[in-house]
Amino acid sequence: MVLVLVSLIYFSGYEMIRRAMRLAYGGNPFEALEDMFAIAWEYALDFLAKPDVIIGLAIGSILAGTVVKAVSRIWS
Repeated sequence: MVLVLVSLIYFSGYEMIRRAMRLAYGGNPFEALEDMFAIAWEYALDFLAKPDVIIGLAIGSILAGTVVKAVSRIWS
């Protein structure tokens, strides 16, 4: 889930810089940062609103937790 948040921030930052290079913000950096969070929210709704993505994230986190638990038993 952390990687999902980091990637949302990364891609929304990229989109914000792309829009800033087209002078979409009129030189106001705070407006650009505000829009970055709005872009991240749009990306999250577009990406995470799909059931297959949510199921994939849930199954992946369960599998990762199971592997970590098994490895911790072996190494402790």
